[in-house]
Amino acid sequence: MSLDGMARYFARRADRVSASSIREICKLVGMQGLVSLAGGWPNPDTFPYAFTRRAVAKLMKEKTPDVLQYGMSEGLPKLRQWFSGWLKEREGVEASVDDLVITAGSQNGMDLACRVLVEVGDVCLVDLPTYFGGVGSLKLYGGELVGVPTDGDGTRVDELEKTLSRLKAEGKRVKLFYLQALYHNPLGVSLAPERRAVLLELAERYDFLVMEDNPYGDLCYVGKPQPPVKSMDRDRRVVYIKSFAKIFAPGLRMAVVAAHPEIVSKMVLARQYVDCCPANLNQYLLYEFCAGGMIDKHIRKVRRFYAARMKKMLGLLRKHFPPEARYTPPKGGLFFFIYLPERVLASEVLKESMAQNVAFIPGQQFFIDGSGASTMRLSFAQVEDGKMEEAVAKIGAILRSKIGT
Repeated sequence: MSLDGMARYFARRADRVSASSIREICKLVGMQGLVSLAGGWPNPDTFPYAFTRRAVAKLMKEKTPDVLQYGMSEGLPKLRQWFSGWLKEREGVEASVDDLVITAGSQNGMDLACRVLVEVGDVCLVDLPTYFGGVGSLKLYGGELVGVPTDGDGTRVDELEKTLSRLKAEGKRVKLFYLQALYHNPLGVSLAPERRAVLLELAERYDFLVMEDNPYGDLCYVGKPQPPVKSMDRDRRVVYIKSFAKIFAPGLRMAVVAAHPEIVSKMVLARQYVDCCPANLNQYLLYEFCAGGMIDKHIRKVRRFYAARMKKMLGLLRKHFPPEARYTPPKGGLFFFIYLPERVLASEVLKESMAQNVAFIPGQQFFIDGSGASTMRLSFAQVEDGKMEEAVAKIGAILRSKIGT
């Protein structure tokens, strides 16, 4: 039977999401001779190999039964207890153990949150542009997505208020706003402190939730790390998703969600019919790493690693890109987001760069309204040091030829 012949069996929600072209481009990373500025995956040189080898050997030697057993749907109790203290001390996030659930990465956290919060037709706000993974979770459960403009300080809260007022006049209630407030993917910018207060005031006035996704907050290269919006959440409207993919090991799929205990309770109930529980072995490894005092030291090491790469790419962009290509130097995260003159389409630039074995992500993939055709995202996370200038120089030459400089 052909695949087309199976269409009548699919649930309607299966048609709400499609394969990400970003993922398709990232599949090319392993192609021989290709230099990729596309993928946002962490660099393997930052992974804690030595610790993991020792910790696994220790856990297996001790034969702790729980390590290889099913676990609690909420997550390992002592890991949640540790998170409760660490989040308060490091990020200013007040969360009791009952406010926390361990998830199999941030994407699992977003899925569980959307599973219990979003119904078909619910209006959900996102940035223009925004991370496609968050959009996918919202769309899968039938969210009606509405975009909000951004600038160098993150979400335009003046435009957010206009959007909320317009939707209210149309008789539509906003359910939630998804955002990355710290070192945004793909923009690389953070939501300005004064805008955070306005965002929370609007959330209370218009009665919607905020789903704050934080995979990059620890990757701060300029000044001190900023606290998340959740740290200002006195009304408990923020569903905070803290990923450990960039500061521990992405393949172990570890994240923690801090939210109102009623939301956490529903997420825990839902996950009993999804993945039952997060992997105990992975949780024990993360607990050993964190409670053993290694996490903060490792974060500083990872920060230095990526800061050097960010500074190198910034210098190369200044050297090779035409002045008409605009960007805000990121203070953290893994990306540069480039704005090109409107007559220059990033998709056309990609065709020419791929012919020269250089890949990047056209920015239009991050805009839910189809705009952004003249934008591009460049990642400095994985590209080899010796190949970075080659890639930036080739893209820069293509841009100069198209712009005429």
